[in-house]
Amino acid sequence: MKFTSRKVSKAILFAVPAIVFIACASDTGDDESTSGKNDDSVQSGEKQADAPKDAKGGVVGNWDILNKPTFAKEFDSFKSFKLNVRNNSDDNDTPFFEVRLTNKPGDLVATFDCSGDEIEPGQKASVNCFSFDDFTKDWTDYEIKNAF
Repeated sequence: MKFTSRKVSKAILFAVPAIVFIACASDTGDDESTSGKNDDSVQSGEKQADAPKDAKGGVVGNWDILNKPTFAKEFDSFKSFKLNVRNNSDDNDTPFFEVRLTNKPGDLVATFDCSGDEIEPGQKASVNCFSFDDFTKDWTDYEIKNAF
């Protein structure tokens, strides 16, 4: 098969718009993460106040986050917590999230890894989140992101 400049031009003419369309169509924008402020979540030493159970935490990808995270101290580290999620896709999926705590300049203070079992479409479940980072009150914002 011989490539001519006309064939190459046609390929470029059709390939570039197709690539741009695919890139734009696959961009889900703000749905890939949700965030909040330190005031939005609980942060106590020995006692852990209850966060509102019905407070909606946002949407991350194909997951509805049904509660806001609760950050507390356990020993010298952050205490593990649960996120309640709903699979809003049409397929079974397994939730994997990363929760990032940052301070006022935007520096990363701590990360949590969150995972759960496979969840059917429309089903609700709890996802376990844990961190091995040292506890600090020096954070202002959190963000929940898809881990993959």
